[in-house]
Amino acid sequence: LPYFIQLCKDEVWGVRKDLDDVKTGVLAHLLEFFEMLPSDVRRRTFPLY
Repeated sequence: LPYFIQLCKDEVWGVRKDLDDVKTGVLAHLLEFFEMLPSDVRRRTFPLY
């Protein structure tokens, strides 16, 4: 049984890591898109940046 539990843990951890990778990739794409925006558009749309 402990082996089975360990297997489940590894599986969950792997899924979580995949989700983190996806989140990181999406953030990177958003940042790339953000960099391409003209600065005046950027300032009007995202005044915080």
